[in-house]
Amino acid sequence: MSVPTPTPIVGRKLQSLDGLRAIAIILVFLCHMQYHIPPVNLPAVVLRAYVSQGWMGVDLFFVLSGFLITGILLDTREARNYFRGFYLRRILRIFPLYYLVLIAVIFAGIRLNNPAFTTKLPLPADRWLYFCYLTNWLALWKAHWGLHYVNYLAHFWSLAVEEQFYLVWPLVIWLVRPAPFPGLPARLPCRRP
Repeated sequence: MSVPTPTPIVGRKLQSLDGLRAIAIILVFLCHMQYHIPPVNLPAVVLRAYVSQGWMGVDLFFVLSGFLITGILLDTREARNYFRGFYLRRILRIFPLYYLVLIAVIFAGIRLNNPAFTTKLPLPADRWLYFCYLTNWLALWKAHWGLHYVNYLAHFWSLAVEEQFYLVWPLVIWLVRPAPFPGLPARLPCRRP
């Protein structure tokens, strides 16, 4: 009896992860709803406390992303263009839309010169952090995450975390070669349903 060859993660869709993505999306939406639930009575306070736990949806997205990226990196680790191929795919997938939105929002805010809009832009001294994918460090460098840092682009912190992960993780996967357990194949076969 022959052992089936493993199916690479790159070429197949893991449908079971779509359900987890849906849960993560719902959790994030619930978390943002907490500010629209006035604490007027006990059920509202309990509901608000419950939906405030939706921050876990972002963590779930990070875990799913890390799992999928690790699978792609493991499947392509021996490729001659391992680093170039990975970084090129990430850059083409994320950079164009990210920088288009970043530049458009900042440019529109400057051109409109409307205080209602410009006060919701990143502070001019902090804008370079957005261009360098470092907004997740803003709160640490400024020692707080106050109202001055809540802006139209504040959610870009999560993209900064992903980009920093993409910068380091391919090298880790390429350098670390796990030793197989004695008696087991180097990689367990993936079974298709």
